[in-house]
Order: sequence, then C-alpha cells, then structure tokens
Amino acid sequence: MALDQLKVTYKNQLETAGKCGYQFVWFSKSIVQITQFVIHQMLSKHHQEFLAVSIVQLVRECVINAVKANAKRAWVIANDLDLNRADASSEVLQRFRDEVVDHLTDYAFSLKENDLCVKMYYASNDSGFDIIIQNNVEMTTSELSRVRERIEWARTAENLFEGYELFNDNREGAGLGLALNLILLKQAGLGPENFKIQSANGSTTVRLSVPSQINTPENVLAMQDRITTEIDSIPEFPETIQKVVALCDNPKSGLGQVASEIEMSPALATALLKTANSPAYRRERPVNSVSDAASFLGIKLIRELSIAKEILASEYKTFGETWEHGQKCAIYAKSLAEKLGFKSLRDQAYLGGLLHDLGKIVLFSIEPETIKKLNGLTIDRNKNDTARLEEISLGISHATIGGMLAKQWNFSDMLVEMIEHHHSPFAAKPGNKIAVSLIHIADALLRSEEASRSYVHFDLDAMTELGIESHMQLRSLHDNLLTLSQTGQVA
Repeated sequence: MALDQLKVTYKNQLETAGKCGYQFVWFSKSIVQITQFVIHQMLSKHHQEFLAVSIVQLVRECVINAVKANAKRAWVIANDLDLNRADASSEVLQRFRDEVVDHLTDYAFSLKENDLCVKMYYASNDSGFDIIIQNNVEMTTSELSRVRERIEWARTAENLFEGYELFNDNREGAGLGLALNLILLKQAGLGPENFKIQSANGSTTVRLSVPSQINTPENVLAMQDRITTEIDSIPEFPETIQKVVALCDNPKSGLGQVASEIEMSPALATALLKTANSPAYRRERPVNSVSDAASFLGIKLIRELSIAKEILASEYKTFGETWEHGQKCAIYAKSLAEKLGFKSLRDQAYLGGLLHDLGKIVLFSIEPETIKKLNGLTIDRNKNDTARLEEISLGISHATIGGMLAKQWNFSDMLVEMIEHHHSPFAAKPGNKIAVSLIHIADALLRSEEASRSYVHFDLDAMTELGIESHMQLRSLHDNLLTLSQTGQVA
C-alpha cells in the first residue's frame, strides 16, 4: 500500500476506533514518516502540538534502541555467543559496536530472517493517548537495571547536571539518551512516571502515556518569559536598515537604489562585500563595489543579511564567534545544494547556514554559565549536542529562540524553518524539508570536524531527503568538501 494511503488508513482508524498499529524490522524512511504522522495526529486531537519534537525524539530513541537490541540478538546468534556474556564483556560490546551499530542498515536482512521485528501501537481517547513500542527480544538483567536506574534519575533530578557524570555511560543499552529525553519531556510537563518499560517472556515493551491535561513547570515558564522579554527588548532597526529592508520589500525598487542605501552604512557595505567575495561565491575577479555585490547576491539575501548583521553585531558580544561558524556552515550548505542536485536552493541554503545559530547569541547572553557547562557535556558519544541539552536544562533551545527571532523579523517561512529546525529536520514542513536538511547536514559535518559528532548519529531523515544513502557516501562527500575548502574552491 502506498505511503499516502497508509496515512489515510491510520488516520481513519484513529478517528473511528481510537487506535492503530503496525510492525517493521527496520526504521525506514516510510516507517519514520508514518510514525511522525500518527504522533502528530494524536497531538493535534488533544491540542498538544507543542510536545511534538520532544515526543518524536523520545519515540525515535526507543525505536532505534529496539532495532539495535534486535540487531544485537541477530549478531549474537550469527556469532554463536551468549547474550548475557555479550552484555557483560567490554571486548564483545566493542565488537558489537564496531561490526553492527555503525552498520545497522546491513542487518535488515538478518533481522527479517530471524523474525526480529518492532511493533508500534497507538491508542487515543478523551483522557489522553498511549504510544507502545514492543520488540521481540528480552533485555538482560543488567541492561534492564541500567535503564531503570536512569529513568529513576530522570524522575528525581532537579537539573541536567545533577548526577550526570555518574550516568555518562557509553555502553550500548546504557540508556543515557533515553533518560535525557525523559528530562526533556519533564520540562514540557510530562514526567517520567508516564513512561514504563517491561521486559519479560521474550519481549520488551515501552509505554508512553500522555494525559490530555499537562502543566508546564514554573521554572520553564520563567525561562520562556525571560527569552521573550529579551527578544522584545532588541531595539528597532536603525534608520539605514529600515530603509534597506523597505526597499527590498518594495517590488518596484531596483538594485541600484538598494546599493545606494547600503553605501550609507560602512559596516553593512563591508559585510556585503565580504559575503560576495567569500569562498561560497567564488568568482574569477573580486567584487569591489557594493552595486556589483548587490547585483550578485540578490535582494532576498541582502534583506536578511542586513537585519541580522546590523542588529546582533551591535547588541551582543558573542556575535563574532557565532557568525564565523555561520559563514563556514553557509559555504558547506550551498556546496551541498550544488553537489546533490538542489541548485535552485543554493542561495537559500547559504543564507540558512549563515543565520542558523542566531538563537545562540541571545541564549548565551542570558545564561552564559549554563551554556558553558553544557558545552562540556556528552550525549551518546556526541559532544555539544547543544540544542537537546539546552531544552533539557533550560526548557528552550537556541534553535527555538532563533526561530522566534526570525519570525519577529518577518523572514521567509523557509528561512524560519531552516533556523528553527536545523537540529530537528523531521519537524519541518514537507515543502521545506530539503532546505532544512541541507543546513542540518552542513552543520553536523562541521561539528564532526570538531570531533563532536559521529556520522552514525546524523539525522537519517535528512540524509534520505538529500539522497545520501549511506555513511560511506556521506564520508566521501565530506572529504570532497574538506579538500575543496582547503584549496579555496568550495561551491
């Protein structure tokens, strides 16, 4: 049955019977899309769309853990090992990680051959809804003990840092990522008591119960108020910027008029010339005039660049470092659009890469000490997964804040989503998914260069949207970008 037909089927089942379900051996793109669709249907019914990213992330974590557990069973069978020994021996665990975890897609056939599957069930009524994830592998005693210990930590922890080092365990099945997702949900008002895990009689079952009435914690509301106040306090655009923006928004304006107004602001003129002469826009001859730069870059890019550069550079001391990272991300994003067959999006990708971390500038100014602490933590062998850590610790992420800023400044819908969802491309609107995926992959590639992210943990949806079929292909693409950037030829 076609994907759209399946969506209609499950939607009808939820509306008529209040429940639906399906099973699979591999968390493929179609299963990911169906899962997200059904979750959004239930959240919409209960007017809880604000929980979407948090719940989808938790469900994805649980499903991937279930697939990995099934793959581990298939691997144990193929290697004639004892499951309890495989869980206890660090040497065997390392083998499993090297041979299986980094190559999970290669195990889809083995999973099917051994009848190892994952089942998803959904049930909704007036009091709320349940999401149930079940796989036909029973957890070992030590695995179950570790996971329950972390769930208890999530239930009692006052903040992210409390007991973090104690539970920062990189072993497969350690459950740290699960616990952090539960804290994230707690920040949204959904406590770990709504999450249950049972493992017996040859299967493991996870149940997330979402009541229809949820109260956001006071500390999260207070932080959100601080963020809103900070954004509202950002001053109005200087007169020069107001004129530039007005000209850009007027379809009757010519590039000459825009360039003349930009020349009234030396800082803005310099920024425009630097952008036009950056590696992402390499030309045979340097661009030496504002009018040439304006003609080359176009009105849309000039508008957003003018706003962000002028306002944030004047207001926040941390602007420079974030802008430098943004320039690198812009180059990668535009180059990816060129290389992967999305040339029509190359300018939007450049702008999205340049501005994707706007929210970091604001967040760092409000919570500098917290952000410094977060930068030293690790999630599942991924240092600096700051968006999730920020949401867990503060109740709001730099990506969300950036989206708020972009909306306030009337940026295009696509640019808003590139900023707001660059860490969660699965949450973007269908028409913006490719553009958002370009920013996600570009940003993730840069973080991998800082040894802060493994290819294994890149968003699979984003890779699929861009036609990247394997981590080997991703590595080859990255090597090519690195080579070109080192020779100044990226684009």
